[in-house]
Amino acid sequence: MSPSASVALERVRAKAVPLTFMVNAYNEQDRIEAVLAHAVQWADEVIVVDKSSTDRTAEIASGYHPKVRVLPVPFSPQGRDNTSEWVQAATYDWIFCGTCSEIPTRRLIEEARKILEKEADRLELIWVPRRMYSFGIHDPNSPWNVAYYPFLIHREKVLITEVIHEHIKPRNSANTRMIAYTEDCCVYHLTHPSVARFLEIHAEYARVEAETDEDPARAIVDCFNSISECAPRIFQTGSNWPALFSAWCLYNYMKILFIWEKERGLNVKAYYQQLREDLLQQAWGIGPQKTRAEQEPSSTSGTLLLNEKKSQRKLKQIVFLSYMVANAIYHLQNPNAIPGSLRTWLAERKRRLIRWFKR
Repeated sequence: MSPSASVALERVRAKAVPLTFMVNAYNEQDRIEAVLAHAVQWADEVIVVDKSSTDRTAEIASGYHPKVRVLPVPFSPQGRDNTSEWVQAATYDWIFCGTCSEIPTRRLIEEARKILEKEADRLELIWVPRRMYSFGIHDPNSPWNVAYYPFLIHREKVLITEVIHEHIKPRNSANTRMIAYTEDCCVYHLTHPSVARFLEIHAEYARVEAETDEDPARAIVDCFNSISECAPRIFQTGSNWPALFSAWCLYNYMKILFIWEKERGLNVKAYYQQLREDLLQQAWGIGPQKTRAEQEPSSTSGTLLLNEKKSQRKLKQIVFLSYMVANAIYHLQNPNAIPGSLRTWLAERKRRLIRWFKR
């Protein structure tokens, strides 16, 4: 009897709940084998959702193991995946959803199977702990730390939506279980291998979030509040704080920019084209002159930018406080950068803060 047949027989005897492992991938030829290596050991079926990769991702996956099946789908950006359709391709109802950034520990899979063997009939999903790394950093004070995600789901019972970061939700929270986090019982999420990749991924997320925000002005305030609330913890990450603080700010700032661009309603490309034509006509006498009145921003676009004095003042305070804390920590860690005595320097910072809040 082959090893795979022996494992299958043991599961039948133990009445184990069959599992499908589903991972979506786009141009993941460098990481897909590492993902499949663990999946074929514990999953009863492995589906690679290939989002029209242009590299060897599909080729590697299709020839990796008999358990592995490739599901070709159209490309979709981060946050726009059609999960509700993908899960219907699975053979089994219970599906463990993963990404190519992740490796689950053996103990996590064992704990998940124990829960399913006892409660599979009543559960909708199992919350799985994710131990996150960003730029190779895992720190309890980082915004990317430990969080719980609905990775293990029953496709017929759970609610699958098109809302970014909320694609999968339970219909009844009482029908869920949560696996306790430990270093050897979690999913290791290894992300942001470079600054360039961070910018690429989060630009996609920020754009999708901006497109779906129903209250743009509120979303802008939330972005600034997110920076302000996370800053004190980020500044406790030792020498890593400049990178983590910058990354957290960049993500929120990108979202603000996308929201502003969307609500502004100006087709800048067409506006610039009209300006070029006007300049050529007026300065060089080339081509017919055209009006650009239709390309000007509408008179109502200012409502998004929170022109109310109270709101503007609050936002400025949040941004300025974040800057001042970061600036202070930098100088305290680098005393040689402090101009004059520390007392004089701190007194000047205090005066600047007082002046700011009186505006």
